[in-house]
Amino acid sequence: MSDAASKFLDADIPDPTDFSADAPGLRQLDEALRCTMCRELFQAPVTVNCTHGHCFCSYCIRDALATKPECPLCRGQISEVQIRKNPAMEDAVKAWNVARPFVLQILRERADAEAAAAARIKASANSEKPKFKKRKITSESNSDDDIVEIGEPPASSPSIQPGSSSVVLCPLCNKNVPLKTINNHIDAGCPSPASSGLTSPCSPLPKDKGKQKQQWSQLFQGAPAARKGKGKARGHPLEEQAEPLPKIAYDTVTQKRLRDVLEEYGLAATGDRQTMAARHARFVNMYNANLDASEGQRKSVKQLQIEMKRWDEAEEKRKTRKKVDAKDIDSEEYQRENKSTFAKLVQAARAGAQKRPTPPSSSPLTSLPPESSPVPPENGIDSSQQSAENHEVMVLED
Repeated sequence: MSDAASKFLDADIPDPTDFSADAPGLRQLDEALRCTMCRELFQAPVTVNCTHGHCFCSYCIRDALATKPECPLCRGQISEVQIRKNPAMEDAVKAWNVARPFVLQILRERADAEAAAAARIKASANSEKPKFKKRKITSESNSDDDIVEIGEPPASSPSIQPGSSSVVLCPLCNKNVPLKTINNHIDAGCPSPASSGLTSPCSPLPKDKGKQKQQWSQLFQGAPAARKGKGKARGHPLEEQAEPLPKIAYDTVTQKRLRDVLEEYGLAATGDRQTMAARHARFVNMYNANLDASEGQRKSVKQLQIEMKRWDEAEEKRKTRKKVDAKDIDSEEYQRENKSTFAKLVQAARAGAQKRPTPPSSSPLTSLPPESSPVPPENGIDSSQQSAENHEVMVLED
C-alpha cells in the first residue's frame, strides 16, 4: 500500500494547468479537447443529438446512457441511436497529442532562458556603476569657464540571445536536436546527427519528396501516411466485422445462452448471472465505442479482450476486499504498518491546503462573542421547557 500511495502522489497527470496562465489560449485549448465526463483527451469523440450538440468520449456517453437516457450536461433526452461520430474533433486531438509535449518543452525552455537572462542583467547592473568625467565647456557669449559633469553611460552589454546550443526533442523521431537546426532536421526527414550534415542553417533540402511528405503526414496526423501501390498494408486493425454488437435483454436470455455469447467473444464465462451480464454489457460498450474511432485509431479485438481480462481481475479483487470483515482487522497493527503512508498523505493534504486561500467566514454563529454563543440543550430539551415540567410535577405532588 505504501508503494501504491507513493506512486499515486508522484504521478504526473496531464492537466490543462500544465500551461501557465500567461500562455495565450493554450490552457483553454487543452480544456476544450477534453471530455467533461472522464476529464481526459477525447477518445473516439462523438456528438449527441441534444439542443447544444455536446461532445463526449464514445464509451463515456454509452456507459452513461445505460443508466439514464439524457445528456449529462444539459439533461436533454437522448438515446444511443442518436450518437454520431465527430472525426474533426478526433483529428484535432490527434494533432494535439503530438504537439502538446513539444509545446510544453518550448515553454519550459523559454521560461528558463528568461530567468537566466534576468539574472545576468541584474548581476551586470550591480557590478557596473556610471563613471563621471569633468571637462571645460567654453561659451562664446560668456567668458567664464563652466565646469559641467557629464555622465558616461556604462558600456552597453551585448543583447542576450537564446543559447544556440539549446536542444529540443524532435516531434517525429523523438531525438534530441539543436534548436537552430530543428526546421532543417524535420525537412531532411529526421536523419541521424552523424549523417545529417545540418551544421549550417543553409543545408540543402533532400530530394526525396515522398519521404518528406510521409514525415509531415506523421506530424499532423499522428501516424505514417498510407502507402500507395501494390505493397500497401491493410488499414483495418480489426480483422472481424466492423459492425456494432447488439445488446441483450438479460432478463429474457438464459444463463446458458449468455455463457455461450461470452465464449463466442473470447471472454471469461465464469461467475454468476449478474457478473456475466455486467461483463457482456461492458464489452459491448467497449467494442461499439471502438468502432466510433477512425480506422487508424481503433484497437484490435485482442487488445479489447486483454482490457476485459484486467477488468475481471480488478472486479475479483474488489469483491474479495468487500468480503473481509472490518472486525477481523487489528486497527492498532494496521496503523503501525501504514504509519509512513498516513504521514505522507497528511503532509500532501497540508501542502495543498496551504496553497488555497481561506475565505473569510460569514457565518452568524462564528461572529457572535463567546458569551452570546448559543448553548445546546441537554438531551435535546430546552432549559425553560425542563423547568416548566419540574414545576408541574411539584404541583401534582402537593
